[in-house]
Amino acid sequence: MLIGQPAEEIGVGAKTMLDEGLYEQFGVPDYGIGLHCHPTIPAGQIGIAAGIYDGNSRIS
Repeated sequence: MLIGQPAEEIGVGAKTMLDEGLYEQFGVPDYGIGLHCHPTIPAGQIGIAAGIYDGNSRIS
């Protein structure tokens, strides 16, 4: 299963998905992979970084 998170740039997409019953409807995933576009990486290549990278929002 592949899920695209809405509103990830403003920090409310994941919470909304969980509040709406994501896990109840589809189950809890075994793994999660975060992907983000970056303008300095050429098409067809990937970049890897440890920890939080390109975080633009903070949920308190």
